[in-house]
Amino acid sequence: MGLDGYVGGFETQQRARRLQEERDERAREFDVRKQQQQQQRDEDGGGRRGGGFNNRSSLVGFRGSSTVEEEKAFANQSVGLLTREEYAKKQEKVRLELEKEREAKERTRREKRERQKAKDNERKRKEKNLLSFHEENEEEEEEEE
Repeated sequence: MGLDGYVGGFETQQRARRLQEERDERAREFDVRKQQQQQQRDEDGGGRRGGGFNNRSSLVGFRGSSTVEEEKAFANQSVGLLTREEYAKKQEKVRLELEKEREAKERTRREKRERQKAKDNERKRKEKNLLSFHEENEEEEEEEE
């Protein structure tokens, strides 16, 4: 802890030791949170690795308007000279892929909201059942008396 050579009273040594332990604990908590955030970023595909500007496997580099996204994705996929027909086909292909990506993201968001809503409804139903059940027991006990 670094207090081996400390010269001072017993109380100040105890205080210094306690403060050092608190600092160490906060540093450990910070490291744990940092690792969790990194894992979450890796799982979500976020961060710089997943959708960076220079990542050609990703269709969307920066968040912007759809036309900017389409232009960047198209520029990443088209190299060299293209005929007019090839240009139009590639542009349409990129636009459709981006639309599919957006729809998939929206679908996952919607499903997540629906799952959360279902969980909330289930929790509320259980709470209501517990309360209703509790009241029914009280009524039954009153009737028995």
